Amino acid sequence: MKKLLLSISILALLLSCNADPVAEGTDLDLTAPVSLREVPTFKGVFTTMNSEFRATVHILFPNENGFSTSTMGSNYPSATLVLQNGAIYTADASESVVPNTTIKDLEFTSNDLRLTFSVEADGSHPTVSNVRFKNMESSIIVAKHTRQAPVTPVTGTYNCINCNGHPNLDDGRVQTFNMMFTTANGESAVTTQSLLGSTQYNGIGYQDNCLANGNFTNCEMNSGDGSTTTVGYLANGNPVYWTGTHNFNNEAPGANDCSGVWGTWSWQSNSYGVLTGQFESDPLVDCFTEILFEDFEDATVAYVALPVDDISDIASEDYYGIVSLGSFEPGDDVFYSNLQGNGFYGAQDTNGANVPTESITLTWTDVNVAGLTTLRVSGFFAEDDDENNEDWDVSSSVRFEYSYNNVDWSPALAIEAELGGTNSVPKIDTDFDGFGDGIEISDAFIKHANTLPTNGNSLVSIRIIIEDLNDGDEDIAIDNVRIEGQ
Repeated sequence: MKKLLLSISILALLLSCNADPVAEGTDLDLTAPVSLREVPTFKGVFTTMNSEFRATVHILFPNENGFSTSTMGSNYPSATLVLQNGAIYTADASESVVPNTTIKDLEFTSNDLRLTFSVEADGSHPTVSNVRFKNMESSIIVAKHTRQAPVTPVTGTYNCINCNGHPNLDDGRVQTFNMMFTTANGESAVTTQSLLGSTQYNGIGYQDNCLANGNFTNCEMNSGDGSTTTVGYLANGNPVYWTGTHNFNNEAPGANDCSGVWGTWSWQSNSYGVLTGQFESDPLVDCFTEILFEDFEDATVAYVALPVDDISDIASEDYYGIVSLGSFEPGDDVFYSNLQGNGFYGAQDTNGANVPTESITLTWTDVNVAGLTTLRVSGFFAEDDDENNEDWDVSSSVRFEYSYNNVDWSPALAIEAELGGTNSVPKIDTDFDGFGDGIEISDAFIKHANTLPTNGNSLVSIRIIIEDLNDGDEDIAIDNVRIEGQ
C-alpha cells in the first residue's frame, strides 16, 4: 500500500541547462544522508498531469562551503528527479542564491525540465510552480528535509475497482498516487499527490501502530476523516477514505533506503455512488525483490495441491482448483472484479465437489531465501458476496503459513469469519486469534501482505490452507501469490 497533505488525485478524488538522464557512472549520490551534507534541501514527489511519469524530487541548495550538485557552479541550486523507471533528470537554477534567505520565483531549467521555486527564509511554505517535463504539464510538491523532520517521498499509482461508470475512473485505469512522509516528534504526517483525470488533489493523513520486524517496520496508514483540499476543481466535497500499510527499512539513513505502500480507498460520489479501489507504490521504491510468483494462469505451477484440483462439478458451484470466470455457467451468479489476469485459484462448497474435501493445502516447499533477512508474503483475495448475507462460519478459514523446517508452522496471513457462529463476514485476522477483525474480503480482488523474519534460515516453505468452505456460497478466490525478500 515502508511505503500526509493528501494529494491523491483520486484518492483525494478521491481521497490531489541540459536535463539529460545522468550518465552511467555519475558521481551524484542521491542516497547519501543529507544529515552528513548539512545543506538546505527539499524533498517531495512529482507527476506529469497525464500520470505517464512519476518521480521523487530532491532540490538541493549550496551550503556555506559551496557544496552543490549543480553544473552551473557551487552557489547554484539544483533540482533532481528520479523517475519510476530509475531515469534521473536534473535542472540547474538560473542564478546563485544565499542559503537560508527568502527565495522568490527562482527558475530551474534544462532541456527536459523546467520549474519555479519559492520558499521563506526559514524553509517554510516551499512552493513549486510552472512545472514542465518533456513539454508535458506537470506538478511537484515538496517539504523541507531536516534531521529532525526527515521527508520520505514514495511514488505510486491507484486504480478503480468498483467505478460505476465514472468517466475518469475506468476499470483498470492507472493514475498517480504519490505519498510524502514527514516525521517529527515521533509522528508521521502523510501528504498525498494524486490525479483524477488531469486534475490534481491534495489531502492529509497519518500513520501509527508501527511494528518493527528485523530491519523493517510496518505502519498502519489512514486518511482519518478523509478531509481534502484541492488544487484545481474537486467534483464535490465528499471526502475520500483510505487505509493501508507503509513498509520501510529502519536501518540508519542511507543503508538500503526503501519505502513501499499499499492499501484501499473509497469515495461517495454525488453521481456515481460509492467508488472503491486500491493503491500501491512503484516497484523501484519498494523494499523487496521477487523470489516466487504464482498467477494461476495455467497448469504449470510450483506448488503441490492436496487434494488435486476438482472442478468437475463447477456448474453446481461445488469445486476447488484453478478456474476463471469463463469456467462458470452463464446462469451462475458467481462474480469477481479487479481480476489480475484470467486464472485464479477458487474454492466453494468443497465437500459438495465430486471428490469431496473439507480441507485443501497448496504448498511451496523449500524456497531459497539464503542471505535474506526479511520476507514478504502477499496475495490477492476475493469472496463472492451473497446479496442477502455473508456465509462464512466460525470454522471457515483461509491461512498462509510458513515453516523453516517443514515441521513447525506459523501464520503469515489469515482470513476468518468476523464474529463466529454462522453466516459471518470474512475479514483479515490481524492478530491470528481465529476471528476476522481487519479489512473485509469482498468480491473485488485486493492485495494483502505481511512480513516475516528469516532468522538466518536459507530455506522457507509456504502453504495455503483452505478449511471448511463446505456450504453453499462459502467461497474464496486467490491470485498472484508472491514471496519477496530483502
